[in-house]
Amino acid sequence: MSTSDKIVSASIVKPSSSRWELFILIAGIIGLLLATGSYVLKYGQQSQSQELQSWQISAFSGLSEVDQAIYSSLYTAQEDIGWIQYEIGPWPDIAVLEEYLIPPFVKDISWTNTGSVEWNYRDVVQEGEMQGYTLYHGSNGTAENQSAYIVVIGHLHAGNTMSNHNTIWIHENPTQSMPATSKIQSLVLDGWLNVVPYSGRDELERLKGVEL
Repeated sequence: MSTSDKIVSASIVKPSSSRWELFILIAGIIGLLLATGSYVLKYGQQSQSQELQSWQISAFSGLSEVDQAIYSSLYTAQEDIGWIQYEIGPWPDIAVLEEYLIPPFVKDISWTNTGSVEWNYRDVVQEGEMQGYTLYHGSNGTAENQSAYIVVIGHLHAGNTMSNHNTIWIHENPTQSMPATSKIQSLVLDGWLNVVPYSGRDELERLKGVEL
């Protein structure tokens, strides 16, 4: 038989350490799962026991149907308002928000179905140039169980940096006028309630229909 006719066979010898590597990998995964579970149990219980202050209201369980619709639009609009301000310079007034078709300010079918709320704008500069608060106030809605609304955008400009802090407030009186100041103490004294957003736990409870 010639050399070219010979059949050459080869076998792969697995290293003896492969079993230990697999064991270490499995042990690491189990350890990670145990650590994650412990974290969820610890901090999940803390989240469950958190209580609202007397001047706060839950977006999950405290709002009427129409108020929840308005709140959802305002929650999304906050980010849109920030981007529009970044694009055009000054904080956008109601007319500009309508041009950009931002709910709940634009007068469309959704605006009509949620009470035709009248929106007003005020830019309050309280501390030096380009520092202060911008307020978007909604009132005189005609829907049943309707409230009045405020979006407070607190903005601080220092050099090339900008920091915004936004809050949403409601008042049980749908004709409540715009407050003279955006300070929390004044809003609370006037009967405004700060709307606390959904938590992940609230959303699970809503989907499952049970208290967790």
